[in-house]
Amino acid sequence: MGIVVMIIVVAVGQSFTSVPMLFARPSYYGQFTDTGGLNKGDKVRIAGMDVGKVEELSIDGDHVKIKFSVGTNVIGTESRLAIRTDTILGKKVLEIEARGNQPLRPGARCH
Repeated sequence: MGIVVMIIVVAVGQSFTSVPMLFARPSYYGQFTDTGGLNKGDKVRIAGMDVGKVEELSIDGDHVKIKFSVGTNVIGTESRLAIRTDTILGKKVLEIEARGNQPLRPGARCH
């Protein structure tokens, strides 16, 4: 009986790890010539509301590529990005100006 329970527990656990997209949130990309002090983990906002976070920053040629998430929110293909100062201490935030009627596909670049 104990072996059967153990096999069931392992099988159920394995099914969750083999479906990583079950809890995944889509990520998008932006490009800037300068990060302006933005860091991994900083907030992403739409219309003043926190919706996600900056996941990664990397050098890509002569600019910086920023990977970010917006939770379950959808952003349009014409949306614009800006790096803004969030606090008087200089903490930065990635602000999204939502535009466009067509949804931006996950993994795509936002301007």
